[in-house]
Amino acid sequence: MTWIEGPEAAAAHLAEAPRHRRLYDYWDQRRGGRRTPARADIDPLDLPELLANLWLIDVETEPMDFRIRLAGTAISRIVGRDITGARFRELFLGPEGAAIFEEYCGVVARWTPHYTVHTVHWANREHVRYRRLALPLSSDGARVDMLLGLAEEAPLGTGDGAPAP
Repeated sequence: MTWIEGPEAAAAHLAEAPRHRRLYDYWDQRRGGRRTPARADIDPLDLPELLANLWLIDVETEPMDFRIRLAGTAISRIVGRDITGARFRELFLGPEGAAIFEEYCGVVARWTPHYTVHTVHWANREHVRYRRLALPLSSDGARVDMLLGLAEEAPLGTGDGAPAP
């Protein structure tokens, strides 16, 4: 897992993930001089080549959780069903779910993009390996209230900086 602390880090860590780099560059351009853009600054239709793999997640507090607002069709294939409207803690259980939940909490706390490669067990499949970029959004500049991301399946053993399982 990798925290993306600026454009130079994005260039290094996302070199073998050009679609994730495209989303990072769009997010970076939209934020201007701010720590993060707002949801109102993001138009998924600006990224037609990424739509199937995009997701938007609302950050909920009291208790901390994440509600999937939008999940592209490729996300549904990865997970095995449409997850739009579901809460994270209802969908992703066990140690794999806990690890992803903590990563999302880290994006919220640090206001910093996060890139990772995971191998998970979903949809009656032995395993699914996927790359994911999570980016913070803030409507008021005071707290991260949404996450924007891209996830796509990655072949086992790809040169993405993560070891094959």
